[in-house]
Amino acid sequence: MSDSDLRNDKYDKYDDKYDKRTKCDDRYDKYDKYDKDNKKRKEVVLACGQVCDQYINVFECDKKCDVASLEIDLKHLKKPLVKLDFSSIVKFRDLEVNLSLPLIDLLTAANASFTLQLYRITNYCKKVCIGTWKYARYYNSAEDLLSVANGIDLGLFLSATSDSFSFTTCDEPKCDDCVLYSLEVKETTGLNIEIPFISKLILTQINFNAIAVDQW
Repeated sequence: MSDSDLRNDKYDKYDDKYDKRTKCDDRYDKYDKYDKDNKKRKEVVLACGQVCDQYINVFECDKKCDVASLEIDLKHLKKPLVKLDFSSIVKFRDLEVNLSLPLIDLLTAANASFTLQLYRITNYCKKVCIGTWKYARYYNSAEDLLSVANGIDLGLFLSATSDSFSFTTCDEPKCDDCVLYSLEVKETTGLNIEIPFISKLILTQINFNAIAVDQW
């Protein structure tokens, strides 16, 4: 074999080696591109609740009263985590204050509370309570109640005040379908028929929303 043939054969080997390396690099580039194109993306689902009424008098809720509900579609999530947010304003209305009442009766009449219960309802699962939140306005003594009013007519004072009432909670439903969340009023206190004072405890400016993500 001539010297020129040896040189050509040597270069051919280098070329083959270079070509193999290039093909290998191209293959890895394709894999990287595939991984990027098929990278798992988190699914996110949003849902806005439906409010039963803009002004809900919780004293009209005997055993239960629906406040708000929302439905969220989770069938595309393998392991859903649902974050639920509720907010509202509580106001006292239609107050009839009789300051001649015994102090203990005045105190009992002025205090008010109610409980909100959150339920999860699915097509395949039973209705399940997943959380309870209580609103309460209590005064330790009638003297405290009168001192807070600071000389203002007690009825006007209470009707002019309002409280925010909100909560945030998370739920991990096992049923992979549409899920309904419902809020209900339970266990109201404060409406005293024998001692008229507060006839309306209003729940207003209600917002109920949810966001779900896939934990898988």
